[in-house]
Amino acid sequence: MLAVMENSGANLLESLVFNAKTIIEGRMLLGESVRDNFIRSISNLQEARERGYLDSDYVGNEVWAADADGCIVVKSDEVFASYFGKLGIRSSEIVDSLLSADYLADDLEENEFSTFELQLGNEEAITVVSGVDDAGFSYFMFKTGKFLVSGWREFSITNLLDNISREPGIEYVLLQNYEGIIFASRKVERMIAIVDDPFLEETLQDSLTNSRITEFYDQEVLEVARPFFSQGSFNGILRLGLSMHLYNELTAEYRNRIYLLTAILILLTFLVIGALYLYQRSALYSESLSHTKEVHDKVLAQIPSGILEFDREGKILALNPAGEELLGCEPNQVIGKNIENVLPREIIAALHKNENRTRTSEVEFDRDDERRNVTIISSYIGDSQENAATRLALFYDITQLRRYQEQAKKDQRLKELGDMSAGVAHEIRNPLNAISIAVQRLREEFPSDGGADAQRLLHHLISETKRLNKIVEDFLLFARYSHQPGTSDLNELIRSVVQLVKPQADRQNVDLEYHLLNGATVNLHSEDMKKVMLNLILNAIDACDSGDMIVINVAESDSNRIKIKVSDTGKGIPEEIIDKIFQPYVSKKRGGTGLGLAIAHRIIKDADGDIVAENRPEGGAEFCITLPKG
Repeated sequence: MLAVMENSGANLLESLVFNAKTIIEGRMLLGESVRDNFIRSISNLQEARERGYLDSDYVGNEVWAADADGCIVVKSDEVFASYFGKLGIRSSEIVDSLLSADYLADDLEENEFSTFELQLGNEEAITVVSGVDDAGFSYFMFKTGKFLVSGWREFSITNLLDNISREPGIEYVLLQNYEGIIFASRKVERMIAIVDDPFLEETLQDSLTNSRITEFYDQEVLEVARPFFSQGSFNGILRLGLSMHLYNELTAEYRNRIYLLTAILILLTFLVIGALYLYQRSALYSESLSHTKEVHDKVLAQIPSGILEFDREGKILALNPAGEELLGCEPNQVIGKNIENVLPREIIAALHKNENRTRTSEVEFDRDDERRNVTIISSYIGDSQENAATRLALFYDITQLRRYQEQAKKDQRLKELGDMSAGVAHEIRNPLNAISIAVQRLREEFPSDGGADAQRLLHHLISETKRLNKIVEDFLLFARYSHQPGTSDLNELIRSVVQLVKPQADRQNVDLEYHLLNGATVNLHSEDMKKVMLNLILNAIDACDSGDMIVINVAESDSNRIKIKVSDTGKGIPEEIIDKIFQPYVSKKRGGTGLGLAIAHRIIKDADGDIVAENRPEGGAEFCITLPKG
């Protein structure tokens, strides 16, 4: 019974180590990505200050781009520019704390950045990334809380240990080093130091999994311990305490029955006594094994990562619910089947590559018409690969993490294009205004009978100046767009937009049709929604020939979102640009700036919505917008 409990505890600790390392590596990777976003925004602020167009609006844009909560720029202990977003009511306290703290960026070299935590009043804190430029300006970009990335409570080692420790039969789980306890379940308040416990010292020095029977709050427990090493500072020894209550009860009952058997030995023959003895041992072993399996199953069900156990022939011995969902398997339908008949071929290929004791690999595979990314950590269970009867594989879904990384790259490219657009617009606008004024003056002073060619030339100059000014305005709108709160009544808005564009549609003999939804309201300001709908409908009209049709449909996507479709029977979207239709400066429209759809995409995305474009099989194009209900 003790051997079964020790083996179960060792397997559980091994699973916890796999999961904890994955959590730590994921947190470090995502934390570094967020810090890089802060550093890129600070670098943009430094460049803007050097070029002379750094102001609070520009700071606010960079705060928004980095997903920060605020930023200040300081020169000689005086605030040069600042933006506090939702923290405006605390702005003076944050400024005073930064200026009076020992974290000022004076000691930093140019292109160096520092990250630190600053404590405010009422037990509040902010996490700050700072930098300095060669002119002595200090830049502080910050986010509320003790981490740059929020929401770690549900994705943390502490949460994992808490969930495991609540299961019946488990008294405590903790990670401890020479300095003290790093993470622990809620039941643990204090533990003896490692240097004062020879058992823990021996476990760390030998790097082995050891077990012992000890006391915890006056209760007897079986403690299983093993070293834990990972990236960062979370190194030490992982300790698991299993309750001995059921074991002691079974042992006491066992002793009582032994006494009874001893008395019966006087009356019965050796054969009967032997049969009873074997029966009792079998009953006790089955009961203990059943309890151990129940605890094992409950623990596996609580672990958020997928865990798969299979033998040398590939027969599946265990697969927890998280693994079934991740791999697309039917619940409780894969035990006993071969992995070749159940798992995706990419997963099987990665498992067969495991020639060492432990191997980590990343795999892409398709599930339910969706591309998934999974990290696999596989290992043999046993003293050596030759003696191992089973193999254990841990699956961790990193699909969303990869999407975040790809989205971060796209957002960075769009931000760089937006910054470039703002710079170009500022450089062009002043000489453009001067040209416009000069042409108007020429037209007024030039004699009306001065010649038809001269008049046509002046008219052409004026129209091209207006067109260039429209391009500059689109540049500025794309570069400096900021989401404003509000709602839109879709029925009223679509009717007004259709009335506005109907004369142009009639001139091209294009039919306009719309189907509305009673009470349809979306969480987007009406002016921004009007810009999006105008852009989509005017583009559809330009893509249509005489006799074509445009249809606008409004319907519920689900209980919380509204779907708007704009479809036409026109020429459709050219295949060479359909994958990058929402990127800036991509257009096949004659005279177009290539910014209309990019601006519409940014407006929808900033409102927590989605917009996609595709060609219809029967001809024409379709744009689908999904937005939260108002």
